[in-house]
Amino acid sequence: MQATTGKRLLKETLFFSFLVCTLAVTMLPFIFMSAEALAPTPTAHSEGSRYLPQNWSLDSFRQLLSVGDVGRFAMNSMIHAFGYTFLSLLLNSLAAFAFARMVFPGRDRLFTMLILAMMIPGQVIMIPVFVIVKSLGMLNSFAGLIIPGCAHAFGIFAVRQFMLDLPDEIFDAARTDGCSDFELFVHIALPLCRPILASLAVTSFIYTWDQFLYPLVIMQDEPMFTLPVALVSLTSQHFGSWGMLLAGGVVTALPSLIVFIIAQRAYVAGITGGSSKG
Repeated sequence: MQATTGKRLLKETLFFSFLVCTLAVTMLPFIFMSAEALAPTPTAHSEGSRYLPQNWSLDSFRQLLSVGDVGRFAMNSMIHAFGYTFLSLLLNSLAAFAFARMVFPGRDRLFTMLILAMMIPGQVIMIPVFVIVKSLGMLNSFAGLIIPGCAHAFGIFAVRQFMLDLPDEIFDAARTDGCSDFELFVHIALPLCRPILASLAVTSFIYTWDQFLYPLVIMQDEPMFTLPVALVSLTSQHFGSWGMLLAGGVVTALPSLIVFIIAQRAYVAGITGGSSKG
């Protein structure tokens, strides 16, 4: 009995140590970036890299605010992230409900085509999307930035799988009481799918906030840049001002980190919620 307990304790210790090491390696770049951004600007160029500077200063952040319209760029990123997340939840949940709870000709074939679409990298369709957005006159606009791609295959697939695990008796009883498909979606499906929708919201927000390539292609005027695009533009203009650039990296990374920390329980619940029937 003691030997079994000792082996289990050893396994748990090794596993915990592995998690701590993985967390340390994952967080090391962010810790380095934050420390360099909070270090005094003069010493940031003379002392080299260090993870815990002796003195702390906000000079790099002040310099960042003085050379770029960070507030405007942050607002652009907010509009992009929240607009994309809202439309993504709406369109993906509507399509998922149709695939999971409605019967229509060709439903399974359409869903198979949807799954196949998940295998196509986004970079492959970047040029066709750009041509379509340009032909519609939506270049350099939030509509052209948000609308394309907000209904994506992975989101539809994830919500559909969650809806399939919901008890059929609830929907059958509601239909017997005369509920329409729209009422089933609004009053039954959406409330029961809150875990997966919360998980999808976190994923969509973080993905959109950190997105670089597509906003770079669509937003052509500097006042319309999002934070990641603006940070790269500042890098080319102020190459060598590492403290200021790393401060921009901290400002860009913090919202995603805060959102995940706040919503991590809902995110995990959404991932694991559809693992069992009912």
